[in-house]
Amino acid sequence: MTLPELDYAGIFDVSPNPYLILDLRLNVVGANRAYLASTGCDLSDLLGRRAWDVFPADAETRERSIASCERAIRTRRVDIMAPQRDDGPRVQATGDEAGKRYWCVTHTPLLGRDGAVTAVLQHPVDVTERERLRNIVGATRGDGAPPAPAPAQSGMAPRVPGSHEANPAIQEESDRLRGLFEQAPSFMAIVRGRNHCFELTNRSYTQLIGGRKVIGLPVREALSELKGQVFFDLLDKVYASGQPFVGKGIEVWFENGAGEDGDRQRRIIDFVYQPILTPDGAVSGIFVEGNDVTDSHDATRALHDLMQTLELRVEQRTTELRSTEEKLHQAQKMEAVGQLTGGLAHDFNNLLTVISGSLEILRRRVEAGRLDAIGRYTDAAQGAARRAGALTQRLLAFSRRQALDPKPTDVNGLVVGMEEMIRHTVGPDIAVDIAADPDLPLTLVDPGQLENALLNLCINARDAMPDGGRLVIAAGCRQSDGVDDADEMPAGDYVSLCVGDTGVGMTPETQARAYEPFFTTKPMGEGTGLGLSMIYGFALQSGGQVRIDSTVGIGTRVWLYLPRYHGTAEVPTAPSAPPMGAEPVHSARGERILLVEDDVFIRSLAAEVLRDSGYEVLEAGNGREALHLLRLAHRLDLLVTDVGLPGGMNGRQIADASRALRHGLKVLFITGYAANKALGDGQLEPGMEVLTKPFDMEDLSRRVRGLIGG
Repeated sequence: MTLPELDYAGIFDVSPNPYLILDLRLNVVGANRAYLASTGCDLSDLLGRRAWDVFPADAETRERSIASCERAIRTRRVDIMAPQRDDGPRVQATGDEAGKRYWCVTHTPLLGRDGAVTAVLQHPVDVTERERLRNIVGATRGDGAPPAPAPAQSGMAPRVPGSHEANPAIQEESDRLRGLFEQAPSFMAIVRGRNHCFELTNRSYTQLIGGRKVIGLPVREALSELKGQVFFDLLDKVYASGQPFVGKGIEVWFENGAGEDGDRQRRIIDFVYQPILTPDGAVSGIFVEGNDVTDSHDATRALHDLMQTLELRVEQRTTELRSTEEKLHQAQKMEAVGQLTGGLAHDFNNLLTVISGSLEILRRRVEAGRLDAIGRYTDAAQGAARRAGALTQRLLAFSRRQALDPKPTDVNGLVVGMEEMIRHTVGPDIAVDIAADPDLPLTLVDPGQLENALLNLCINARDAMPDGGRLVIAAGCRQSDGVDDADEMPAGDYVSLCVGDTGVGMTPETQARAYEPFFTTKPMGEGTGLGLSMIYGFALQSGGQVRIDSTVGIGTRVWLYLPRYHGTAEVPTAPSAPPMGAEPVHSARGERILLVEDDVFIRSLAAEVLRDSGYEVLEAGNGREALHLLRLAHRLDLLVTDVGLPGGMNGRQIADASRALRHGLKVLFITGYAANKALGDGQLEPGMEVLTKPFDMEDLSRRVRGLIGG
């Protein structure tokens, strides 16, 4: 049978040795059958209590027990109570004098896989008979040591010589002493002289060594198999020093006493070598006493192996669960990708149909020379292109990849500034209440994206109240410690923006899918299903959270939690409008622009528009070409660059290199997919702006004019 197939829990439970398991606070968390049988308690009587509180014990015993447990935990080693007398280890006594029981208690630390102590194993051994024997011997001899009997070959304890023969009471006590010695569960022996000749052994000792007759023989001859197992050297040391030796958990191999050649038996023993002193203090022999703890030792080892095996199984099971979860997440991701691509194909095909159809009609009319009303078709194509751009921005917001321009923002002011627009959007049948917190701090967020998110939430609320109702917009603060938070919010300080309605509400199933792209409960053609997913992506990209609370028939509340900003707000200064008929604030006068764009068609269109506006344009398709032109140009007023470029250098790196060569050079990034890493998590330096694709060429001219003339 291999080791993992053993029933370790069963071994612990059926072990004949009593065991109690204590946690690190020294409370009982387990006990085996032997312990319960020896105490007469049910497990329910012990759990949660301290071991020394189960049975009456004096204060000194309780303190010794606590100290022993704490030493075992601190040192991570087996602890036996420190010696109480010179003749053996400390024992714990329970009961009154007439029925007093003595217990030798050991505490074994149980270690986890990381080597840390996880529990303590308490093993009490009943040594009452041994202690009574020692007390009797001490009272008889008056020196507290075992008797020094005359040699006897029978293995039985001899009669104590002297006046005891003439005293019937003492003789009776001596006979009882011999009986106790012979029948004691602990193995005992007395060896005499420097050669350690066996003078006396009890039944337990004879059984331990396989039934051999050893009386009168030196230990080295009687137990020759112990050579090399430290016991002979220990006997010599105790005899020479007069100091006792206590051994715990010592492995010993005995030859089988039945006469089978080469058959050896392994035992684990706890023992004491106690020197026997003459009246003048000289060592005349050694009293050997101990217990065969093989079963309890193996059970403890099996229990330890069981714990390690259980931990390994738990670790393996955890790994399997993680693997299963990853497969499930992958399946869910593929399902979401399928739903996403299906929705994209539907919406973009509609938009492409409008664009291609409008261009086709334009081509036919231009070929036929019919130029009347062609503006209607150009407007339709441009409108479809703008809707496609808005769709991609929503997708980027959902995936948290849109280019944000975070600024310190006053949410109260933003809401108040949008109030009129919101009222017009939701209509007269819906009452709009705005609740602001006068002490509301600032938040660091892209104000334009926050306006879009708020407007989307208000439109959703309007659609949930077709018969009218009440819309509440409330701003406030929230602090989360990340531990006791019921919503599992990450720790931090947040500014909250809540939009609540009294509409139809959402079922739990709908709430669970609310953030999925293209999932909508609205009729076909009345919703893209990207509103909440865009809001969710925007909030997370901004370092915040979104929470939904909805009840069918009562209404819905959506909270936006945005990170608090501890600085001061930036107060924008609106440019004054030029007088009617006046020239623009700035017109191009041949300023030089470096345009970096890998798409040839976009680059040619942008260059043509900028040249038509009066600028000199240098064109590059990648970073290497851009840096080459940058070194050749004696003058440069603006860098316009795409963010994602081939050749190993992105637009941000080109901008950094350009600014290193030309300090303070202004930069306009143009991108349709602006990863936070490339743009420094949205924290752009002064003189840098972002223009998101797709864009109108007029927008490009206006942004360039603003940067160069700024």
